[in-house]
Amino acid sequence: MCRQAFVLGTILEPHLQLFHIQKSRLSAYSRRIHGFTLVFKNSSRQSLLNSCKCIDFLKKLMNIIGMSKQWVAARIK
Repeated sequence: MCRQAFVLGTILEPHLQLFHIQKSRLSAYSRRIHGFTLVFKNSSRQSLLNSCKCIDFLKKLMNIIGMSKQWVAARIK
């Protein structure tokens, strides 16, 4: 549990600031999401994030911010 929390913190903590969103600036919003999704490009990080249940975290974050699943999926691809 402690290792999961440490790994989760070291990977996601620097990227959480990317979700400070100002909806009036769509281009800045897109750049922030793109920067966050770069975390998922590395397959070793994908398995690590899946094992740490980060998908649940992203779903909760999507609900809080109001992003659609289609929009996020398009940005990740």
